[in-house]
Amino acid sequence: MMELLKHLWPNFTSLTLGTTEALSAWFWIVMATIAAGCIVFLLLDWFRFKVRMRALGSLLEGQNRENLALNRRETLQKALTLKSTGIGALWREFDDSLVSSSDHKQLFNTLDAEQFFNPRTLASGLTSSRLLASLPGFLVGLGVLATFVGLTIGLSKLKLDSHAGVEQLRSGIDVMIQGAAVAFMTSVWGVFFSLLLNFIEKLVERFALSQIHALQHRIDSLYQLIPAEQSLVHIADYSRESKEALQELHERIGDRLQENLAGMGDAMQQAMTDALNNIMAPAIQTLISTSSQQSTQMLEKLVGNFMSGITSAGREQGNLMQQAAADVNAAVGGMTARLNQLSHTLSDQQTRQLEGSQQQNRQFEEQLGRIASAAEQSQQQTESRFNELMTDLTSQLNSQLGSAQRRDEERQTMVERLLAEASASQSALLDRVTNSSREQLQALSEAGNQRHDNLEKMFSRLMTNLNAQLDSQMGAAEQREQERSLRHEHQQASSFAQHQQQVSALAEASAAQQHALEETVGKLLNNFGEQMAGQGQQSEQREQSRQQRFNEQLESMTMQQQELLKGIASAVQVTQQQSRQMAEQHQQLMGGLQQASDAAFASSRHMDNSANQLGLLSTNVRQAAELLGQRLESVTQRIESAGTQNAQLATQLNSQAEVLAKLQQALLDSAQRFEQAAGEARNGFGEMRSHQQEFLIGVRGEFTALGEALRKQVEGVEQQAEQWLRAYAGEVRQQVHERMDQWNKETLSFANTMHAAVQAISNVVDELEAH
Repeated sequence: MMELLKHLWPNFTSLTLGTTEALSAWFWIVMATIAAGCIVFLLLDWFRFKVRMRALGSLLEGQNRENLALNRRETLQKALTLKSTGIGALWREFDDSLVSSSDHKQLFNTLDAEQFFNPRTLASGLTSSRLLASLPGFLVGLGVLATFVGLTIGLSKLKLDSHAGVEQLRSGIDVMIQGAAVAFMTSVWGVFFSLLLNFIEKLVERFALSQIHALQHRIDSLYQLIPAEQSLVHIADYSRESKEALQELHERIGDRLQENLAGMGDAMQQAMTDALNNIMAPAIQTLISTSSQQSTQMLEKLVGNFMSGITSAGREQGNLMQQAAADVNAAVGGMTARLNQLSHTLSDQQTRQLEGSQQQNRQFEEQLGRIASAAEQSQQQTESRFNELMTDLTSQLNSQLGSAQRRDEERQTMVERLLAEASASQSALLDRVTNSSREQLQALSEAGNQRHDNLEKMFSRLMTNLNAQLDSQMGAAEQREQERSLRHEHQQASSFAQHQQQVSALAEASAAQQHALEETVGKLLNNFGEQMAGQGQQSEQREQSRQQRFNEQLESMTMQQQELLKGIASAVQVTQQQSRQMAEQHQQLMGGLQQASDAAFASSRHMDNSANQLGLLSTNVRQAAELLGQRLESVTQRIESAGTQNAQLATQLNSQAEVLAKLQQALLDSAQRFEQAAGEARNGFGEMRSHQQEFLIGVRGEFTALGEALRKQVEGVEQQAEQWLRAYAGEVRQQVHERMDQWNKETLSFANTMHAAVQAISNVVDELEAH
């Protein structure tokens, strides 16, 4: 299944190449973009439809037939304030068609809900869009267009004349096949996108219509429908009853009105006379007597209360002034005692801060000693680890070089044995080939020994990769040599021509093998040289970057230390300024308290004239004393917190200064060690580069000599290969011509069947659009 999908999936990597595959990919992108755009617009219309339906559902939520008339105005206002476009105006039109009952407790509908809430007003984009309905046919048309374009391109590139060569015929067939692939793949995708879009559009339309019908039934069930004929019948009945009632009503109203007016006049006259005689006379007399007595009594009580209140107020004010004076004296004494206590606490805190700073200095010195010992231990561990890694590296290199030498010797013995067996049954030419191969293997063994002597200090990673590649190449060479030897044993009874062909094939294969081996070894050596040079440059760059980072860290640490000192100095200045402000506030409070006491003594002398003012003054003095106590407590707390902060800042400053000094010394030591290590690494890489250059020069000279020897042997083989290729070209041309004739016949029949299939698909699409 996945293989079929791979054949149908376009190749997007060839969009910019201008081939038929790029054309198919572009057609697929256009059709996919159109289908995706249609689906997006369809989803947007569905979202707008759902918003309208939710808005209408919110208007009908909680409604029943009993409260429709009561909530009519609120429902209309809610509909007009909705954010959904068109719902407010639509509901207002529906509300205009509603009528209420005679008791205004029920609402009735004069028109069906379908007149207002239908697919045209709620889902016009889903049910009435002509563009959306025509897009599936448009996608099918694009697929058919791509079909004919692909077939046209494929047939136009096919050249069937008699002078066309094999390559031209092969390229024409490739283009024709690619064009056919474009044609039928784009047709398949066009029909698929058309069916997918049509299915989604019909499904969404069905869901929308079902929800609209449900809304119509819900509205019709809430608002009962009243036909116009029924309204006319009710109007006729009500008009007849009202006419009969009006004819009897005016006679009854006239009779009752005359009777009520006559009785009302007599009753009102009699009632007013009786009320005046019975009520007003005794009330006036009692009012005069009681008012005179009450006025005299009230005056006496007011005068007595006034005199007693004045005397009691004077006594209370005197007591309050005495109490206020005592409170003021006590507050002044308490304030002086607290100030003395505050000065003692500040001095004690300063002494404790000095002792704490000395103790922290001693602790910090001990910590620095432990850190220095730990650093020395870690340095010793790293040195021991480096020595272990170097020993492991040298042992691995020695083992790998020994295994490579053993494999070379084994290969050499195996090839010598095979060549000795084959030399007994072959001619002098085979002897020369075996001698040349033996010399080649000896040269390879000598090169391996020289490589063993020169590459003792190389990295294990590079040597493993190089040995793996050499093993694979030598294994392939051994397999080919074994196959050749077996062929020689089986074909000894054949003619000398067959021996000659085998010799030429062997020479050609050996030349190709030698050429490939020369290229691979040259590439490996070049890559190895480039890697070693790159590693040397990278090590130098890393050393420079480490030195640069170290300098930057030192500069940043010095800057941070300076900023920390500045911050501590500014904090100390701020604390001093706060202490000065608090002292000024103390002085101001003392002055205000002295003024309040003077005012209290002055006001006590004038107690008789300002009793009310003295009461207010006593309360103000009490409040001032309380406020003074609160402020003194807050001031003492702030001074204590400032002292603790100063102590902490001093300790932190001392500790950080010592840490920075030790850290700077440690960084200087590590920088010196890094410089020594970088110098040793640089010397090692220089020696490795010189050994590598010598090895490359020797290998290049050997391979150039081998290449010249093999080039002479290959020249004779090329002539015979040319004759074989000419014969092969004639046979291929004849076979291709026959197969192309058969291909043309099958292609014409296939095109006819596809044309019929496309017509059938177009008919099916037309029927779908008609339905």
